[in-house]
Amino acid sequence: MLLIASATVEKLKQVPLQFWVNSAIVILGLVAVILVLRKMREMNKVVLLVILGVVLTLVGFNWIFERNEPAFLTPVIDIVAPFFPSKGRVKPATPPKPRKAMVDRPASESPLAFAGAPRPTC
Repeated sequence: MLLIASATVEKLKQVPLQFWVNSAIVILGLVAVILVLRKMREMNKVVLLVILGVVLTLVGFNWIFERNEPAFLTPVIDIVAPFFPSKGRVKPATPPKPRKAMVDRPASESPLAFAGAPRPTC
């Protein structure tokens, strides 16, 4: 029996740490969901419906605006989306033009040059 226990411990040591972190997060999330559901059971049903409606509305408008809805809801969002604003097409960012090095700039273009300052002579 001791041999089986030591083999199990050795196998557990080979499991990556990230797995244990993810498992702990999932367990804490489930505990939080259970606690929230128990508190919601005690709430006034009208207040609960209002909160649920606001949350669903915000999520729905976000899906319509960003167009990141789940695939199974795309046909429904396609029907509703023309009636609401959307992000539209986003142009890809253009890279900025390369700037001249400070040594290549004349003194008048220097960011330290003032409008009325005398120009240095070399």
